[in-house]
Amino acid sequence: MNNDSSTIGSFIAALRRAKGLTQAQLGEMLGVSDKSVSRWERDETVPDLTLIPAIADIFGVTADELLRGRRSGQAAPETLERRSRVQAEALLRRLENRYSIFSLIAPCLSCLGLIAALLCNFAFNRGLLGLFIGCCFFLAAVLFQAGVFLWALGGAEDSLISPEALGGYRRRLVKTLGWNLSVTACLLAFCLPLGLNGAYTGLMAGSLFPLGLAAAVIAAAVCGFVSWCVNAALVKRGFYPAPAHADAVKALRRRLCITLAVLLVLALAGEGAVAVSQPSISSHFGRSFQNWDDFKAYMEQPVERDDSYSGNAVPPAPEDGTTLSEDDLYPEREVTDGDGNVLCRYRWKNGSVSRVQYGLGKDLLPVWVQTSEEIWQNDHLIMALEAGVAAVAVLSALIAWAVYERRKYKAAAPMAQ
Repeated sequence: MNNDSSTIGSFIAALRRAKGLTQAQLGEMLGVSDKSVSRWERDETVPDLTLIPAIADIFGVTADELLRGRRSGQAAPETLERRSRVQAEALLRRLENRYSIFSLIAPCLSCLGLIAALLCNFAFNRGLLGLFIGCCFFLAAVLFQAGVFLWALGGAEDSLISPEALGGYRRRLVKTLGWNLSVTACLLAFCLPLGLNGAYTGLMAGSLFPLGLAAAVIAAAVCGFVSWCVNAALVKRGFYPAPAHADAVKALRRRLCITLAVLLVLALAGEGAVAVSQPSISSHFGRSFQNWDDFKAYMEQPVERDDSYSGNAVPPAPEDGTTLSEDDLYPEREVTDGDGNVLCRYRWKNGSVSRVQYGLGKDLLPVWVQTSEEIWQNDHLIMALEAGVAAVAVLSALIAWAVYERRKYKAAAPMAQ
């Protein structure tokens, strides 16, 4: 490689940029490949002598000026090269800005996929169809983001861009790619429970959101680990250098992992506490009977059945119009102990009762009774507690991640000055 500052290659590169041509365009005009032009500009080879007049004509210089590597009366070649480098890096920043704008489309497509999936599930009761439509949007987001990434990466191949500027540019491209793919993966994981109920049923919000949040948290953890592995591999292969504050970031990342592990343990402990406390919570929804007479009197109260819940099943009326007797409508039930002794006989006329639970003693007392409404309140309170524990864990993890990103930014700020 020629180390002389007045080279044909540097002069051709400066003239090409001043004329607004790419290496491929110049090569097409001369009948050579863009790789040949790139080798000229890096001074690895020189153009064939038969091409000198054509090159000089394209750029409006004389063949003598081209061979000397500068115009007559022009500034020193090193000054020209420095200006060309500044122009190349300005173009690189402009390309990065366009990449950032285009990259906003991918998460928007992913959000549209989530909205479409939820709409199909809740409005049309088609969870599996919603998952399929959502996956189409997610796939489109991934393909679009990958295409934009490759476009931005290919536009940065310029011999005059400094290795530091090129490495930082590539690192930021990969970071944006990782964030957008992680968003898509988390939204996809949130929608995965929609496929649990078959093609013609939807999933209730009380089931979707806890399962979806848990899946999204797992997906976020997997994406974080994969991102770390990919970043380490790219640094090792020299795709871009490690940042100057790598040691500080490593310490911050270690603290973040410890914090997330503690939050996970606390979240599991919270969910376990809710599960253990379910009997205590259920005791506030229902009524207990200490003797069989009170229980029988309550069960034989004539209360209409709530069809929204499973309760006392009343046989349908005969098709011939015959009126059913009380024995047919409410057959007598017996409660017996382990020895076969009858403890109580009653007719289940109270249609609001959906659950009867006998005691563990020999006389099966006390008897615990819950109505349909009380069961609904009990189940939704437990579900709300579980969702609350999960929401607090997710919010805490997001705060920890935000603190990590903020401290990482502060650690990088002095290096950039």
